[in-house]
Amino acid sequence: MPVLVSLLVLGVAALLAPRVSPRRRGLLAAGVLAVPVALALPGVLADEARETRASWGRSAQRAEIAAPLATTFRPWRVDSPEYRILALAVREIPEHAEIGLERPFDGHWARATAFAAAPRLVVPDLDAEWLILREADPDELGIEPRRSWRAGRYWLVQQ
Repeated sequence: MPVLVSLLVLGVAALLAPRVSPRRRGLLAAGVLAVPVALALPGVLADEARETRASWGRSAQRAEIAAPLATTFRPWRVDSPEYRILALAVREIPEHAEIGLERPFDGHWARATAFAAAPRLVVPDLDAEWLILREADPDELGIEPRRSWRAGRYWLVQQ
């Protein structure tokens, strides 16, 4: 609905622009830009408030890793392989390192990994020094790890 209203406002502004003085065109442009923000802001603030209330009971480390999943997916249990591998990555991987993800990877997993591992950079590449593998073990991919950890079907590998 906000998109339709925004497009309607943009259409009206496009019709009015030639009839409005150049000084007032700036105000018209500001109004057109402000409409989508004003329509989306209440929902965003409500989601943020809901996530904040839900995270009060979590430990600091669990809240750090579970945050991007709370609105799009149920938060991971502390004993889940996803949580364990990301917590291990945060603990073991230096902050300046790159983390490679195997292809194909879904956007949700990549976003959650990037969020939990920040400031480490997540790349879609197996040439990085550190890898998080979801479906295959290192031997299947021909990787000879210096160190490796496993949690369920997930692997954290240092090449």
